[in-house]
Amino acid sequence: MTIKHTGIALLAISIAPALAQTTAPAADGLAPTLSGAHFSTKSPSGTFDETWTGAADGTTMVIRSGGFGTKTGASARTNGRWSVNAAGQYCLHVEWGLQNGGTEDWCAPVAVGNDGAMSLTLDDGRKVAIGR
Repeated sequence: MTIKHTGIALLAISIAPALAQTTAPAADGLAPTLSGAHFSTKSPSGTFDETWTGAADGTTMVIRSGGFGTKTGASARTNGRWSVNAAGQYCLHVEWGLQNGGTEDWCAPVAVGNDGAMSLTLDDGRKVAIGR
């Protein structure tokens, strides 16, 4: 790599963070920010919606609706727990019955867009919108 190309590479590396559209909030202030927030996502197959609101005590009621399993338009609800781990990721643990997919247990980083909107991207590709 020539000096000219090195300079271009360094310039690209230095401006990349400025072009990023999302940031991660500080882990220590995340739990109070997310307490009372509303979360919504679609299943990876797009067949059902999942919504929940995190209570201040770390509990939540998760609702699935729209059609899962063999029942189109059916809905299910169950209790769960949410937390923020040491890495600053939002975590959700829900025990669904086997007919509704079994255990749901994941953690994901919280992203904050330029407009202040918060979201999660789960390992299975689902996008989770966070609102108030």
